[in-house]
Amino acid sequence: MLGVGGVVSNLEGDRMADFSHYEVGGDSLLAELLAIQMRLEFSRNIVCESDCLEAVKLFNARQDHTLCSRLDLM
Repeated sequence: MLGVGGVVSNLEGDRMADFSHYEVGGDSLLAELLAIQMRLEFSRNIVCESDCLEAVKLFNARQDHTLCSRLDLM
């Protein structure tokens, strides 16, 4: 089982929203990608931070709103 969660806050650090989600199967990269996707669903003009460089690189490199064939999230 894979758990994903996060907190969305504004520039002042005030908590705006939080989320959690569970999946059967997956790995830590999938968890990071799901968490990033969920954060991005809250707003269009945001700064999204992650401690998983591989997930950040996948999001930054994506074209036409798809990630990679391994992770069909968006």
